[in-house]
Amino acid sequence: MAATVLNLPFGSLYAFSVFLKPLEALLGVSRGDLALVFALASAGFGTGMLLAPRLFGRAPTALLVLACTLAGTSGAVVAATAGGLFQLALGYGVLFGAGGGAGYILAQQTVNLAVTRRQGLVNGYVVGLYPAGAMIAAPLFGWSIRAIGVRATLGGFAAVLAVTGVIAAWLIAHSGVALGAASTTIVPDEAERRRSVFWRLWIVFFLAASAGLMVLSQAAGIITAYGGGTALAVYGTTFIAATIAVARLGGGWMVDWLTIPVVAAGAHAVALAGNVALTLWPGPGVSVLALALVGLGYGVISGLTAAAVAVYWRRALYGRMASRIYIAWCAAAIILPITAGYLFDLTRGYGSAILIAAGGNALGIVQVGPDSSGAVPGPACYDLGGAKPTEVKSNPCIGSRLQIDPGRFLVRSKTVHSLIVLAYGKDCDLFTFDLLSGGPSWIRSERFDIEALIPEGTPAYTSRQFIKGDAPKLQEMLKNLLEDRFKLVMHRDMKEMPGYFLTIKGKAKLTASKEGDPPRDGLTHPPEDPTMHLVGGKATMTDLALWLGRLTGRPVLDRTGITGEFNYDVKYVPVDNQPGAGTIGLVGPSIFTAIQEELGLKLESTRVPLEILVIDRVEKPSEN
Repeated sequence: MAATVLNLPFGSLYAFSVFLKPLEALLGVSRGDLALVFALASAGFGTGMLLAPRLFGRAPTALLVLACTLAGTSGAVVAATAGGLFQLALGYGVLFGAGGGAGYILAQQTVNLAVTRRQGLVNGYVVGLYPAGAMIAAPLFGWSIRAIGVRATLGGFAAVLAVTGVIAAWLIAHSGVALGAASTTIVPDEAERRRSVFWRLWIVFFLAASAGLMVLSQAAGIITAYGGGTALAVYGTTFIAATIAVARLGGGWMVDWLTIPVVAAGAHAVALAGNVALTLWPGPGVSVLALALVGLGYGVISGLTAAAVAVYWRRALYGRMASRIYIAWCAAAIILPITAGYLFDLTRGYGSAILIAAGGNALGIVQVGPDSSGAVPGPACYDLGGAKPTEVKSNPCIGSRLQIDPGRFLVRSKTVHSLIVLAYGKDCDLFTFDLLSGGPSWIRSERFDIEALIPEGTPAYTSRQFIKGDAPKLQEMLKNLLEDRFKLVMHRDMKEMPGYFLTIKGKAKLTASKEGDPPRDGLTHPPEDPTMHLVGGKATMTDLALWLGRLTGRPVLDRTGITGEFNYDVKYVPVDNQPGAGTIGLVGPSIFTAIQEELGLKLESTRVPLEILVIDRVEKPSEN
């Protein structure tokens, strides 16, 4: 609800074309000048997106929402009182754009920390709020400009931004979602960065946005240029914005069910068809339908991109990775609308802009490519490769063994389930909880031997590092091996299970780590001490939550909002199935009581959403 209330009014960014003619008459500026204002708004939007993740966990989420609201509202006020191009660019371009970009990423990160299932559909909905806001704003702006003028319309818009921003902040404050879990202290490991995936998504999104924004930023002007009246231009723009909103929702939904490359290729093809139709059969009615097709393709890829981020990266990294991929949109929004406006001023028409947009869609189809059009969804659908196994065979023996020698990786008598845990365990917390779902029964009973060559230049890892999930290169190699030889296909989903929220009880009693303090974590039992000790050095609240999950046997999510690194030594007595339970002579509080008394923290029983891996397909390998 908070994301909806915050993003709908900021989505009027897409309705900027309604202001083109009125602002040209009011300020005496050209179409190219106004395209520059839209480009500055896009640059401000990108800047806001990149800055927002750096503030996660540093201030209450509601306060961050109010800061975004203040920037956007101030920008609308400056634009309403502008006497020339500079003030308009400062207000609408810089302030309004930056506030919108920060709020956009803030809303997406908050939703992705809270969502429990259907991530594609949910992310498609969130990014669809922008064109939905434009759909609502375009006719309202058109009516208001005719009734009370441009300045009063922008002033009223500023009031709407202020009211909706305050409502969104109130809703966020009462949602209980904290952004500490997504702070910049959480650093992805090398394998988790998925650079090839990142750049493929970036390029595909850039080409779609380039083609879309080349014409959609000038939608009202294009409809007018092809013979449409003012009413058709306004309501046509509304229809196109509605098409983009539905397409974004659909693009996210399709990621839940279809392969990402197939959806991307189809979306580019639809947009290309729209540009070709407008080139071959120019006219007012055709312009609306053709631009709707362009919007449909662009919208599907926008929703797909938002959903793909949730597929390829864990939820805590969503805002950071999404903001970087969305720079593709900002780059397109800066370059292409200016180009379209310049070409209009030069040729007094939009034919050249439409041909350039068609070229962008054609390149998008090529970039997705026939090799990837049948690729499967999942964390490695774009970055397959790595070492090939020299031998994979069945082994009925029970005793398993793992050996890592220079240049050789050796596994004896491991189940496929165990291999998946070794490959994905740290990424999806499979080491601690059973978060692997689906698959035939043989993956947990039949055992296999694997002997593979390790490529030259791979860092030297120990077996202990590999088992703990601290050997990213080898883990990536094992993922590739599972996909290549066992035909493993998986996707990520969300599952609710009993767990705890780690919260503050009164006032936190934490000792900040100092420079030079050694990092440490684990359980100790000093001789003759009547308690077990849970110790941490240079540990974050996320680290503490992980250990508390191991002790309680249930997942623990950090909801303290506390950032930084701390030292602690919690003295407690284990009970039930906790490590050390049953040790004679132990006397003291439970772990629940101990963290309240010693750290000022509390474990609140709840149902928590966890990311799981679902096996879609797996096959027994052929013998070498």
